[in-house]
Amino acid sequence: MSELDKLISELAATARNTREAVRKAKEETGKEAAGCFLGFGPEELADAAGLLPVSVWGDDREIEKARRYYPAFFCAPVQQMLEQAMGGEYDGLLSAMIMPVYCDALRSAGQNFKTAVPHIPVIPVVYPANRKGRSGREFLASEYRSAGKALEKITGKKITEKALQDSIEVYNRYRLPGELAALVVAEHPPLAEQLEVQSSAAHRGVTHGGAGLPGHPPDFQVSVVAAEILQAHGGQKLRPRQTG
Repeated sequence: MSELDKLISELAATARNTREAVRKAKEETGKEAAGCFLGFGPEELADAAGLLPVSVWGDDREIEKARRYYPAFFCAPVQQMLEQAMGGEYDGLLSAMIMPVYCDALRSAGQNFKTAVPHIPVIPVVYPANRKGRSGREFLASEYRSAGKALEKITGKKITEKALQDSIEVYNRYRLPGELAALVVAEHPPLAEQLEVQSSAAHRGVTHGGAGLPGHPPDFQVSVVAAEILQAHGGQKLRPRQTG
């Protein structure tokens, strides 16, 4: 079995039992976990505060309890997440839920979570519609500072400039393979299906499980997938597609 096959197998196993993966990661790291709904944490702040960031997406299930808060046609991940929380599946697992606000569906998600699951703190992060202008950047920075203070209260650990910079560097490395993978597919369309299956399993195993493979940081795990696919294609260098 190749390194890639082993990696995909372990990540797939993690994706099948994400709660156990988070519990194991908490035991191994000694950290509390913070949910990052839909992966829009920002995870870097949680990591810098000494928490284990865990992406929360919900799962495919019949909605019962959450119907008290949302109509049947509402955003599926929002309903699924609240259904899990109301069923006690986050109890003893998450010490906080970081809730992004960047669309109409998420405007009510945080408030409903607070009402339905009052024992898990909600940390909202409102993303401005226009983040290019000065006022938008200043507003977003104030949201990050507010979220950082809330996270510090949970861990009792101050977020230092160094800790935040280190975390940003780690997560930049973690996201880079996904950008490289997009270039691979653009240059070699036949690889699209292979890449989608393999990178999807890697992403689910890392982000849904919260920690991924013991002994390997998330950026290493996903990088293995991208590297193996490039090698399988003969190690060709990536070149921008010529247009016009």
